[in-house]
Amino acid sequence: MPAVRDGASDLVILDNFLELRAKLMLPLDGSTGLFFPPVTVANAASFFEVGPHIEPQEAATNWVRLVAWLRLSLPRAKFVFLPFPGEQYEDKPQIGVTANAMWEALKVIDCPLLPVLKIPSENLLPNDRTHFAAAQYETYADLALSAAE
Repeated sequence: MPAVRDGASDLVILDNFLELRAKLMLPLDGSTGLFFPPVTVANAASFFEVGPHIEPQEAATNWVRLVAWLRLSLPRAKFVFLPFPGEQYEDKPQIGVTANAMWEALKVIDCPLLPVLKIPSENLLPNDRTHFAAAQYETYADLALSAAE
């Protein structure tokens, strides 16, 4: 991470998309586990034992550690945490429930924690619930910059 190594960042925006969608993937050959969405790898079950999603409390503990390390590495940077929303997964309501539980658990983090936003339908992209229209990113940027002041 050159920006961390060089101490060049002045604003760091963090999000928890991966914690909401990824699972612990343990390679069948016994090597170190990975953390990613199983749907991104064809035939994942042929190569990995698919583990559980991370629990909100465990994720929050990891984020607290990461932010502490980043603060040491980037002492002049401001940090903002942008929680990934889950309500757009209407067919998987558990993601929305987990997103809200994750937000509650993240209240211990040492940086501004933005609210979980409901994404207006006009900012949702067809067939892509992980990315949004430019207007939504502008909203997030405005909120992040305001929170970082």
